[in-house]
Amino acid sequence: MYLQPHLPTRLLGLLGATAALLIGSGFAASGTATASTPWSWSTAPTPASPPALEYASAAYDADSSTVVLFGGVTASGALNDTTWLWDGHSWTAPSTPEPPARQAAVMAFDPVLHQLILFGGKDQNGNLLSDTWAWNGAWWYQIVATAAAPPARQAAAMAYDGHGQLVLFGGIGNPPPPDTSTTTAPSTTTTTSTTTHAPDQPAPSAPPASPGADPSSAARRSNQVLASQATSATAATAGTDLSDTWLWTATGWVPSATEGPPARSDALLVTDSSDATAVLFGGQATTQGSPPAVLADTWVWNGSRWAEAHPAKSPPGRVDAAGAYDAVGGAPVLMGGLGSSGTMSDAWLWSGGSWSELSVSGNPPARQSAAAAYDSATSDLVVYGGRDSHGEALDDTGLLALAGSSDSPSTTATGVAPTPATVPPGGPPAVSTTIGARPGSSAVAGGSGSTPATTTGPPVPVAGSPPVELLASGARLRPAGPVWLSGSGFAPGAIITLSFHSTPDRLGQVTAGRNGTFRVLVTVPGWAAVGEHRFVAEGMAASGRLMDAQTTVRVLGRGPRAAPLSTRLAMVGLAVGIPAATYLAMAAVGARRRRPAGLPGLKGPGSDRRSPS
Repeated sequence: MYLQPHLPTRLLGLLGATAALLIGSGFAASGTATASTPWSWSTAPTPASPPALEYASAAYDADSSTVVLFGGVTASGALNDTTWLWDGHSWTAPSTPEPPARQAAVMAFDPVLHQLILFGGKDQNGNLLSDTWAWNGAWWYQIVATAAAPPARQAAAMAYDGHGQLVLFGGIGNPPPPDTSTTTAPSTTTTTSTTTHAPDQPAPSAPPASPGADPSSAARRSNQVLASQATSATAATAGTDLSDTWLWTATGWVPSATEGPPARSDALLVTDSSDATAVLFGGQATTQGSPPAVLADTWVWNGSRWAEAHPAKSPPGRVDAAGAYDAVGGAPVLMGGLGSSGTMSDAWLWSGGSWSELSVSGNPPARQSAAAAYDSATSDLVVYGGRDSHGEALDDTGLLALAGSSDSPSTTATGVAPTPATVPPGGPPAVSTTIGARPGSSAVAGGSGSTPATTTGPPVPVAGSPPVELLASGARLRPAGPVWLSGSGFAPGAIITLSFHSTPDRLGQVTAGRNGTFRVLVTVPGWAAVGEHRFVAEGMAASGRLMDAQTTVRVLGRGPRAAPLSTRLAMVGLAVGIPAATYLAMAAVGARRRRPAGLPGLKGPGSDRRSPS
C-alpha cells in the first residue's frame, strides 16, 4: 500500500506566506536600487510655475510635505526673491515677506528644529552673504547668531548628516586678510584664486574628451564659457575656494576643527540616510596661476569627521550637479552637471561604497545648476530649472523616480491644490530671531532678536533673563481634544501667539501675566494625524526679544466617543440595579425553600410528631 506524504493545507499556506514575506522583506531590506533597476524621467505639466531659474536653492519640508524653492538667477539676469512651494502636483507662491534675493545659497531641512535653514549666497550687487534664515512652513525669519557663524560665501554645499545637525562645507568666500602667523587651523584651509569667478558660470578644465562623448560638446562648452564671461562682466566676484566645515545645531552654528576635503566650490553634498552619513562629490578647485580643475573625488562625513572614499566606479568629474537622497532607492542620487565634455544628463546612485550609473527612460535633458529635492510624499526627485546644453535657462519641473514608484500625475492636475499655510493677521513677525547657546534648554526652539532700525550688529543677550518655556498638560493627546498650555519667561503683558505644527495652524493669542507666565486651555486641531506634533508660543520675552518656545506632544488615534450624561447615568443605574434585583430574587427563592416543618400541605421531617399533651 502506497502512502502519499502530505502536509496539512493550513501548514502549506503558512509556509508559502512565510516564504513570500521573507522574499519580499529581502528586497525591502536591501533598500537600494541597482544600476539595472529601471528609473524613469518625466516632466510634470504645471500651468503655473516659477520663472526659468539657475542656481536656485531647494529642500523638502517634511512637516508640510512640500518642496520649497527660493532664489536663483532668472533668464534676464535678475535674482529671484519669491518663495515657491511644490505640493507634488503644482507650484504656488505664498504671500509672505522673503529673504533678500540671492543665488548659489545652500538650504536644507533641520529635523530637530523642524525648519528649513537657508544660508549665504550672492546678492544682485555681487556681494557675498553670510545671513541665516529659517522657513517654518508659513513664513521666513532671520536668525542672528550670538556666537560664531560661517564667513560669507556662495556655491557651498550643505546637507543633514543623520546626527541631529546640518553640515556645511566649502564654497567661495572673500579672500582672508593676510596671515602673519606660521600655522593655519585645519578648518580654514583655503586655495586662493587669482581669477574672477561667478558661481553661475563655473569654468571647468579641459582634459581629453572621454570615449563616446558628443562631438558637439566642445562647441557647447565653448559657448558656455563665452556666456560665462559675458555674465561675469557684470556680476563677477573675486573669491577664495574654502575648505572649512561648519555644523548647524539646535544652538546655532559651530565650527568644526576636523580636517576636510581639499578646498572647492559647486560640489554636491547629499544625505545618506542608510548609514547616517553625508556624501560629498565633485566640485571645482582653483589654484593660483591655473585654470579651475573639475573634481571627481568622493568624501563621506560621519557626523564628526571626513574620510575619502575610493569607490571602484565613479561618475566623471563635474560641478553644479543636482541630487538628493532617494528613500525608495535607498541611496543618494546624483544627476547632471557640467563636466569637461559639456553639460551632462546622466544619473548615478551611491550605494555600498561605490557609484553605479542608472538606466533612465524618458531621455532626461542635459542640465547644470538645477535645484533638486526629494519629495517623500510622491517618491520623486524633483529637479527644477537649471541651464541646458545651449546655455538657456530652464523653467521645467522634472521628476526622476524608480519606475512605478512615483505618485505624480501624468496629466495636468484638476484637483484643488492644498491651501498654503496661513500667515497670522498682521503678517509674520518682522524681526530677527537670535539663537544663543543654552545647553539643556531643549524646550526653547529659538531665541529672538528684535533690534531697532538704528542699531547695527546682533543684539546682546540680557544677562539674568529667564529662558522662555512651554509645557503641555499631557504628552499623549487626541484630535479635537483639550490640552492646557503653560508658558513662562515672557515679558509681563506680552501678547503671545500660539500655533500647532507640523502644518502651522494658528490657535489664537494669550496675554502673559505680571510674572511673565500664562496658562490657557486650547484644542488639538481635528486634522492632527497620529504621531509627534509641536505646540509653539511666540512672543516678547523678559529679555525684550521675540522668542519661540515649543513643546512636543504625541497625538493618538481618535478614542471612543463619550456617551451623553443621561445615558451614562442610566448605564450606572443598570449596572447597580441588575445585581441588586438578582440578589433579591434569589433570596426570595431561598426563603420559600426554607419554610418551617408541619405547615399545611407540606410533609417534612417533623410533620409526624405529636404535640405534647
